[in-house]
Amino acid sequence: MATIFTVNKPRKFHRESYFHDERKERLEARVRKVKREMGLLPDEEYKPEETIRGSFSTGTTHLRRRLESDAENGTDKSKRYVKLAVWCIVLCIVFYLLITGKL
Repeated sequence: MATIFTVNKPRKFHRESYFHDERKERLEARVRKVKREMGLLPDEEYKPEETIRGSFSTGTTHLRRRLESDAENGTDKSKRYVKLAVWCIVLCIVFYLLITGKL
């Protein structure tokens, strides 16, 4: 009879993000490293995921070449997307002008 009056608690919502901010992680790692060098934090134990991250792109020749060329040219992925978007807008305007006959 006691089970009729008890209410089960709902499960807690726990969502793990599929996307992560690499810049934020690198910044946090730098801050931890500086604090550790200053003696504010104790030494951490070895974490293999920090050394594994990015090792695939440096291990393959075509991705390594692309990273090196990006570093030499000073290009970034976000700049590439902006450039692509600008070109798409320009092409759309040209096609619109061709279709309407104003060009």
